[in-house]
Amino acid sequence: MTLSKRPFIKPSFFVVCGLLFLGMVLAVAMLPYGQVRLTYDSHDILRASENLHTYLRGRNPDGHSYLVRAPLHPFLLSFFRDKLLAFWWINILSLAGSLFLVFKICRNVALSVTSSVGVMIVTGAFVPWLLNFQFAWTEPLFIMLILLLCYALQNNGSPGWVLVICVSLFMVRKSGLFFFAGVAMVYVLDRKLLYAVVMALVGAVIFAAWEWLEFSFASTGFFPDWLPKLESYSRIYYLEAVTSWFLPLRIPLLFRSIVILVAVTAAFALFRSEIFFVSRQRQNLVLLVLGATYSLILISFRGVSEYEDAERYLSILVPLWFPWAASIAVRVLQNGSRRAGIFIFGSLALWLLYIFLRLVHYLFWSVV
Repeated sequence: MTLSKRPFIKPSFFVVCGLLFLGMVLAVAMLPYGQVRLTYDSHDILRASENLHTYLRGRNPDGHSYLVRAPLHPFLLSFFRDKLLAFWWINILSLAGSLFLVFKICRNVALSVTSSVGVMIVTGAFVPWLLNFQFAWTEPLFIMLILLLCYALQNNGSPGWVLVICVSLFMVRKSGLFFFAGVAMVYVLDRKLLYAVVMALVGAVIFAAWEWLEFSFASTGFFPDWLPKLESYSRIYYLEAVTSWFLPLRIPLLFRSIVILVAVTAAFALFRSEIFFVSRQRQNLVLLVLGATYSLILISFRGVSEYEDAERYLSILVPLWFPWAASIAVRVLQNGSRRAGIFIFGSLALWLLYIFLRLVHYLFWSVV
């Protein structure tokens, strides 16, 4: 019996590496070496990274404790003298890791190498998502860890490894706590009820422990800080952000919402069997459950005061939706009628053109 000769390194590996390199070059071209954009949150993180005492006892100029910031970024930055350069490297490495994980997740949902590379390119060119890597924010590392969690669950990773990723997500952003609920839901669907209970209990214990820490050092916490604000901010900006991903902001929100609702209804009516078939597959179900759980809890507990914040909070989940949507499109193109194929191809081409024009507009005019 002769063994077939298989290359040690597949050609697709070089394709992925080349695209990752191009993505990093794009990021560098958009943001000069060692420079990141700063916001109110960025200054808080940088000041909190001075030393442990500052993080535990210090307050920003508005009087808010630095303990409201998750600890991982202040801890990592405390080892570096040039904190902005360190932030730049965290963002660049997170971008490269995120794009690579997008490719791996696409392969897990049975997309071809070509389709997986296509999804990775579209994700990297999607301005609302790409903008997260331009600022001194916690989102870049958060995105990479979310994708790592999805990849681990898709491959039935050990519960201990999944737990470590969930704890890391909480240490990067407090909203990472929501993924404990998402993972518990995945385990319930997998009929691993013991793992689901453990994840829920660990999440509750971590939340309680951090509340105690905040009350002990800063006399603050989630309940006195967030609950009074539940009604003070609007949720309409989330709809504003999501609809702007498909139609320009210049179009009134009501018209955008109606057009998208009609399009989604028509797609569901025409391709219901393909949507159900793809969505029931476990690899896609993991993405849907994690994305839906996080989104619902986030929108329920956190209103926003402007469009930019809503887009920032929701865009981190884009890499979870794109592989699922691509799987549906491929399924329709393979098994649907010629008219269905033309409809999908035309709709996809128009949307990709909008994504490309938005990217070009941002690159040359810095307006999103």
